Amino acid sequence: MSVRARSTKREKTLERALDLAKRAGSGASEGDALESLASLEEKAGNIDKALEFYALALKQYAASGEVYASARILERLADEASEQGRKADAAKRYRESLDYYTISGDWLSIKRVKRLLEPLSDWAPAWGYLLDIMSGLRHPMRSDSVSVCRDSPEGAIRNNVSFSSTFVSRRHLNINREGLHVDDLRSLNGTTINGKLFNI
Repeated sequence: MSVRARSTKREKTLERALDLAKRAGSGASEGDALESLASLEEKAGNIDKALEFYALALKQYAASGEVYASARILERLADEASEQGRKADAAKRYRESLDYYTISGDWLSIKRVKRLLEPLSDWAPAWGYLLDIMSGLRHPMRSDSVSVCRDSPEGAIRNNVSFSSTFVSRRHLNINREGLHVDDLRSLNGTTINGKLFNI
């Protein structure tokens, strides 16, 4: 499809969306109109078409700086990906919507999206890595709070990263993504960050 044909198709879609919004008597933006079209397509069972309209609405909202609306659309796209079993895509979209909700200050939505993200933590993109200098293994940090411990079977401690070194305690430290806050859990050897030892 040529660039001109795509442009014409997009213009017709926007005209249809704005026409529907005018008939409804609202002073809707292009993003609102496209979101309404997506909702209509979804109710009609045309999921692929609905997702296409949601993606167009997201572009319009992002271009016009409508942060909350962008977050809402990203969450809707994440819901759809989750329902279709596309866990990695769902985790990515939920994380993006969480960032937008944080900017908008909608704490109820932040709490809801964090609950939706919990079962997808294994599919979320890593926001950082811990390096085991003894083995050379990199451990991805995917959840907002990561527990670091020694010789714990994966999953025995929620969101843990397990090291085999005797220098790491069974419950050594927690790392929180927000503000990169590190809490030593009264480990025997303490925690060193950038060569400085703290919390012995």
